[in-house]
Amino acid sequence: GEYRETVTVSTLAPPKAPIRIKSSEHHAAVMIDSSIRLKDCTNVYIEGFKFVTSPNAVLFGPDARHCIIRNCYLSTVSGKPNSRMPVMGPSASHNLIEDCVIEGNSDRSCDGIPLACQRFNHHLTVRRCRISGYYCGIQTGYGSYPTAPPGYHVIEDCDLVENTDGVHCKMTDGIVRNCDLHHNTGYGITVRYGARQLIEENRIHHNGTAGIRLHSPSHLVRNNVIYQ
Repeated sequence: GEYRETVTVSTLAPPKAPIRIKSSEHHAAVMIDSSIRLKDCTNVYIEGFKFVTSPNAVLFGPDARHCIIRNCYLSTVSGKPNSRMPVMGPSASHNLIEDCVIEGNSDRSCDGIPLACQRFNHHLTVRRCRISGYYCGIQTGYGSYPTAPPGYHVIEDCDLVENTDGVHCKMTDGIVRNCDLHHNTGYGITVRYGARQLIEENRIHHNGTAGIRLHSPSHLVRNNVIYQ
């Protein structure tokens, strides 16, 4: 069915008995201009939903920990707000977003996954996602934060296409690994602030300006294929 509501989840589930909020059929439960807000919760799994024009489709709020978003589809209608999945915290940690499709409306006005640069937003993993049509597909360090605290975020096996930047990093101690970053109008990967980014084994091609842009020192870039 279709749902037009905001649901706030605030529950501490143990690892062996997580809370699952799941569409009984793949993408059959449709959230329109709606939000699932994870607040003060652990081990909550959200699976199989479709979100339409949902700027805070899944919002990782205060103390959202060990939560998983899996197999969700975020879509956007032309002229309507972009659907996105913000990590605002300020203490969201050890969360996972995987096997999701996140599509913006190509107005490049916001990020697909904006990850706020708060001190204790740590250890977000984004895996096997396809993100297109945003200013940045993923931005670690949402906003302008030249202090660039450690994040320990991992972006791997993702397809980031037709954004301005595929990945834009403003935090320290992150990994971008085994991704396909292509046909972005700006850069495949930008590291704006911070240090100790590991950028390895990515395929970076057909980006409008350059493959990788490093604004800050002390990174490890290895075994990438960069062309066109």
